[in-house]
Amino acid sequence: MTRPEFKGMIDIHTHILPSLDDGARSWEEAVAMARGAAKDGIEAVVATPHIYEATSITPQETCEKTLQFQTLLDGEGIKLRVLPGAEVHLAIDLPDRLREGRLQTLADSGRYLLVEFPFGLLPLYTDEVLFELQAGGVIPIIAHPERNESVQKDPNRLYNMIQKGMLAQLTGGSLRGNFGSRVEYTAKLLLKHNLVQILASDGHRADRRRVLLGKASGSVADLAGLEAARELAILNPRRITQGIVFDAKESKKISGLSGLIHTMTFRALQ
Repeated sequence: MTRPEFKGMIDIHTHILPSLDDGARSWEEAVAMARGAAKDGIEAVVATPHIYEATSITPQETCEKTLQFQTLLDGEGIKLRVLPGAEVHLAIDLPDRLREGRLQTLADSGRYLLVEFPFGLLPLYTDEVLFELQAGGVIPIIAHPERNESVQKDPNRLYNMIQKGMLAQLTGGSLRGNFGSRVEYTAKLLLKHNLVQILASDGHRADRRRVLLGKASGSVADLAGLEAARELAILNPRRITQGIVFDAKESKKISGLSGLIHTMTFRALQ
């Protein structure tokens, strides 16, 4: 069976700007990552450097460096749009920093904020912080929830967030087992139950964890259908970069037999 081509993909989660975090180490590597992304059928990427509580990167710095990179790519003839963003680590003061203009929203639209959960258990203040972000007019997008321990143990933690109007971003490499069997299993479970609305690369380097979405989109098509793949890799990311609010496909709660199977499978993977 011939795998369909995916043109016009948009990657909302990349670490492509150099020397800001653990992503691209130089402008040369950033250009190589961009060249590979364009060849893969990606038309735009959002640069999302890690933002922790002690990080000094400002939205202005991210926007300026994004513009500098876009000028460089245009000069190289690489057809890839680069938009500013950030991957903001969950912290209790996020609502305050949002009100003070210290957090970079995706594509600078003022509408969506990419929030990274810790890989361990979720802190007690999680729901309160996410609610306050929403009250401030921003829709949280949960980055790679399949890698969080609380979501792995109880995927309905994510279901409850989606029901409240939040979104979730699945990382392509998770579907291929790049982060271990437990993450792969959780990623496929979330996809099956419509608990993720965006596919992204979380690309970091030119030689590994690259900014690529073609194969991952094909995996989504195999698991959930071609329409779902286009929605996650093209349509929803485009809406997000344009600051458009949209209704996500109805998610499914994991209960009954599905819940029992999940519990047994999860224990087997420990």
